Amino acid sequence: MKPEEYLADVFVPLAKAHRKYLIDDSGFARHFRNKIYRHACYALDDFNNYRKLYASKAAQAEFRKTNKGMIHDCDVSYVTILCKGNKVKKYHYEHVFTNSMLINLVEKGPLTVDRIKRIINANFCTAWILTEENVRLTGNKLKSIRGDTLKKALQKYREIGIPLIDRYGKSVN
Repeated sequence: MKPEEYLADVFVPLAKAHRKYLIDDSGFARHFRNKIYRHACYALDDFNNYRKLYASKAAQAEFRKTNKGMIHDCDVSYVTILCKGNKVKKYHYEHVFTNSMLINLVEKGPLTVDRIKRIINANFCTAWILTEENVRLTGNKLKSIRGDTLKKALQKYREIGIPLIDRYGKSVN
């Protein structure tokens, strides 16, 4: 089974429960169910070679000053080690296609495993960016408002001056 198949198998019942209990639930039960549902997609982060992983050109250039290779090949814990000792964290691991975007797409149609797998395969993406680029995303209110597809999110990154590259150095936006 591929990672998106595992996630889709778990995600469908979560989405159905979310729809069913959204109106009836209150308090902690609703909060807990909602939190699990909204964070389910982050499990894909564990499949480093599986997902689309990009980097900003600036993050890659900064990485190359002290390291060989591509920042794409590093996991989160390694980059965290690189940032130790710095007063300011240099790099930020960003979900280009956010979990909110996934939820919004899922909620627009039927809850089937095949449909959710297609959405994940077409859209799920993360990127290494510089901390100051993350501030630009936040300042432009693009942490949550990026459109509803990966293509639209990549366009937003380009519009605010964050060009992204794949692991071969090719521009993706």
